Amino acid sequence: MSASPETTSPAPMTAPPVAPASPAGQRAGMSALARVVLVLALLLAVAAAAAAGVAWRQVYLLQKQVSKQVADMGLQSRDSGTLARLASEQSREASAKVALLDQRVVQLDAQRAQVDSVLQGLSRAKDDNLLVDVDSVVQMGLQQTQLTGSVQPLLAALISSEKRLENVTQPRLVALQLAMAQDIEQLRKTSVSDVAMLATRIDNVLRQIDSLPLQSDMAPLPSTGGNAPVATRVPAGAPWWQQWWGSISDTALGLVRVRAIASRDAALLPPDQGMLVRENLKLRLLNARMALMSRQSELARNDVEQVQAQLKEYFQADSPLVDAAQKQLQEVHKNIHSAELPQIRGTLEALTAANAAASVAGN
Repeated sequence: MSASPETTSPAPMTAPPVAPASPAGQRAGMSALARVVLVLALLLAVAAAAAAGVAWRQVYLLQKQVSKQVADMGLQSRDSGTLARLASEQSREASAKVALLDQRVVQLDAQRAQVDSVLQGLSRAKDDNLLVDVDSVVQMGLQQTQLTGSVQPLLAALISSEKRLENVTQPRLVALQLAMAQDIEQLRKTSVSDVAMLATRIDNVLRQIDSLPLQSDMAPLPSTGGNAPVATRVPAGAPWWQQWWGSISDTALGLVRVRAIASRDAALLPPDQGMLVRENLKLRLLNARMALMSRQSELARNDVEQVQAQLKEYFQADSPLVDAAQKQLQEVHKNIHSAELPQIRGTLEALTAANAAASVAGN
């Protein structure tokens, strides 16, 4: 709201008039003021000088510190340059060494490849030589078995060859070892005549033919326990007449001997016919031996039976020599088997495959 027009401001108060100072007073006042100003100026000058000193001191210290840092940086720069040069030289040396090592590694790789090639060649040659040896041993054992009619040579050859193949790692030789193991089991289960043993027994009988007593021979037979003379039954302390009678009885029994003869013709056989009988037996035994060697079991068995029959008919059955010959012939007759020699097809096929693989690897 505006003030009413009737309201009036009071009249201003006026100061009483001051009387002007005198000139002397004015000079005194100016002198005091000058002194104050001078003191203040001096103080300001001192303060400015102190501030300037402090600032100069700080600038000096700062300059000194900066100079030191610059010097340190220069030293560090020189050290860094030296280190850089050393690092560069070491880097070049390391690069040269790495290049040399790379060259050595390449040479070593080449040498290792050569050594591996030589070792593989030696291993292959060793395996090939082993294969050749095994093949030779098996073929030799097979030939001996075919000649003798016994499986023992072939079985021994397979067993020795299998042992030599135990540590091999070549797949073709491992397959050969497995085939040999199967054939070995088959041979062990096969019943085949031992031709060598049977031929030896036939030879033993053949050598005894000339010493066997014929039934027509009059040579006294060795006394046995059941046919002992009476004198051997007389006690040692018997009277003299009993001992005398025993001696006479012994003499009478020695003059006459009764023996049962199965064939009348055998008893009347003349000496020249006895020689023919012996030769006939020898021929029969030789035929039996040849039949065994040629694996004709039936012929060998028939010849042995004929020899046994003639020994029983023409020779003294109670003779120990004849009895021993008959026992040997019985053993031969019992061990003549008609089974054919077993075939080792697995081993032969594995040998053929291994030889073919060796030929391919060699080419």
